[in-house]
Formats: sequence, structure tokens, C-alpha cells
Amino acid sequence: MKSTSPAKSPKSESIFFRILLALPLLGLFLCARKVLGANVSHYLPVLEEAAKTGWIHDGGNLIPLRTTYSGIKGLDGFLSIFVGFFTPALAGLDHSSISGTKLGEFGVLYAPQRLQSITFIADGIGLNAILALESYRRGNSKTLAAIPTLFLLAAQLLGIGQVFPLFYFLTSITPSPTRLTSKNAASIPFHYASTILPALLFGYIIPSIGTFYPSSPLSSRQAWNFIWQFFPIWIAIFHFLFSRFVSSNGSRSTLSSLRLTYASVFLLSSAAYLYVFLVSPVPISQLFFKDISIWDWERAVGSLSEGTAMFLKWDEIFVVLGTTYWVLLNVRDLKRNGRVEASWVWILIVFGVTSVFFGPGAGVVGMWWWREEALSGEGVVEKRE
Repeated sequence: MKSTSPAKSPKSESIFFRILLALPLLGLFLCARKVLGANVSHYLPVLEEAAKTGWIHDGGNLIPLRTTYSGIKGLDGFLSIFVGFFTPALAGLDHSSISGTKLGEFGVLYAPQRLQSITFIADGIGLNAILALESYRRGNSKTLAAIPTLFLLAAQLLGIGQVFPLFYFLTSITPSPTRLTSKNAASIPFHYASTILPALLFGYIIPSIGTFYPSSPLSSRQAWNFIWQFFPIWIAIFHFLFSRFVSSNGSRSTLSSLRLTYASVFLLSSAAYLYVFLVSPVPISQLFFKDISIWDWERAVGSLSEGTAMFLKWDEIFVVLGTTYWVLLNVRDLKRNGRVEASWVWILIVFGVTSVFFGPGAGVVGMWWWREEALSGEGVVEKRE
């Protein structure tokens, strides 16, 4: 698909109609709140006890939990709960295949839960890039889209699958009327567009690699996971600092920087997905959907690793559904404002095929890249029936 048609004057739209269109996102938020909340209640006592004792009881396994990181007792005690949540994946445990078995020092490299966590975090690279860039798009100034860091921090506490459908709902019903038709409103300052990649590298990618680096001792992986917990703050800080060293001039080079960003995060996300697909000991569909049932979502779990695996699966399902719908709402805005002419059938096919073969994170990045090309005003959309 190419981009874009000549821009038309902005079309007004009733906020009540936009609310109606965005209601599925609100429904996802309410469902996620119910499902994820029930899931947490099963294993939270285990994590709270582990944060006090330094040991996680997980079925037949006893896993050490590092409880000292920053030296600030309250902070370390609180975040030890969250590090403990990821520890079954970091330790290479998996309730469905190796629970109760004797583990090596570094756990099982290809444990399904570990692989599912890797794909989930890898998908976050593209989503964080998109949200950071949108926060600096001039047309999003003074809207909720300009403060994604607050929602990312809330997502770290409550689950991204719960928080982001609400974020998408709120940003979808209150868009700037000229953000798709005014070239200035659609633009991103060059110094922000050109520095998001190094910000992601230092604020998100390096802590993620440290979290799952296979030859590191478990305590080191837990320390890196503690650092990773703050990634919304790290990304914002690094992005701001790096942008101070770059001139804000040069509008044409902005698109080149954005293309490099989208291409890079697409490759990183798809590489993680394809790696997991190749090494997974079970069909990749089982990594995301095994034991998931909409009829039995309140069922009790037998171990911490089972509980955290269920949470991560539901969390990813809700955020993928919410992000997909949010992307399609943005595509609809492009179409109704004359920015693209591609048919819905063609859009859905491309989006679906990319997501299946390269992962949902890559599918979203690919669509957002196409959207960026449409907003740039370069080229002409191929109309497909």
C-alpha cells in the first residue's frame, strides 16, 4: 500500500458518534479489569510472602528472589513483588511442562512461559516507539496522547491489557480536528523523531536483554528486571536528553528518521517472534492460548508459574485486541479525511497477514508506518477494490 491522497479540509464528527465507535475499547477495559483482577487474586499472596522471605514457593520448586536492589527498603520491597511475578519466566520454569523437575542453574532456555514473555516484551518496542512519537506530534499537543508515560506507569502496576484499552478509548474520542489534514499538526519535530531509537535502546531494549540474558545468574536477571520496571521513565528521560543535542530544523529529514525508526522496530519485533516460532517446543499458538477459556477465566491455579502465565496470556490478548481496534479507528480517520483510498478488504488482509507471520507487534508497526507515509503527503494511494 502506498500513501497518500491530497489532504481535504477537516471533517467534523459528533463526539457522541466517536464514543459509540470506541465503545468496544471501553468494553475491553472492563473485561480486562475483571479477568486480570481475578487472576491476580490467586497468586498475589505468594508474591507478597516471597518479597518478605526472599523465596518463592512454586509447586515443587523453591526459587530464590532477590529483595535488595536500590537500598531503599520500601521501594525494593514493593517492586520485589513485580520482579517475583516475572521470576518463573526468568528462571525458565513452566507449569505445563517442567514443574517439579530438577532445574539447572539457568533454568530451561526454551520454557514456553519464558518464550511467551520474550515475544510480549519484544512487541512493546514498537508500541513504545509509536506512543513516544505520537506524544510529540504537534496535533496531539494538549491531549491525553501527549502524556503516555503516565498510562505506561499505570500499566506496569495494573497490566497493559487493562490500562491501554482505556487509553485508546480516551484518545479516540477527543482527537484534534486538524491532526490529519494540517501538515503542521501532523508533523513531529525532527529532534524528537530522530532520537527515539537511542532512547528505546537505552531505556527499554538493553534492560529487556539483561532481563532474559540466558547465561546470567538468576539474581542478575532479577536486578535487570527491577531496572526494566521503570522503562516508561527511562524512555522519557533518554528521549528528552538525546533530543537536546539535535537541531529541530530540517523537515524533509524527519520522514527519513521516522522510516528508520519504524523499519528498525519492525525488524526487532518480527525477529523476536520468528526466533520464538523456530525454537518453541510447542506450537506457537499454545504459547498464547493454552488453558485460556472465556468460560472458565476465574478458575484457581496450582502454582505461581501457572498464575503468571495465565495473566500474561490474558494481558496480551486484551492489549492486542485493543491495539488492533485502535489502529483500525485511526485508519478510518485517514480514509474519511481523504488521506488514503485503499479498500478495507485490502487493509485487513495486509494487517492480518503481517500480524500472523511476523507477530502482532510488527503488524501494528507496519500499519503505523503506512499511516506515517499517508500523513507525510508524499505519493498516492493505490485504490484497490
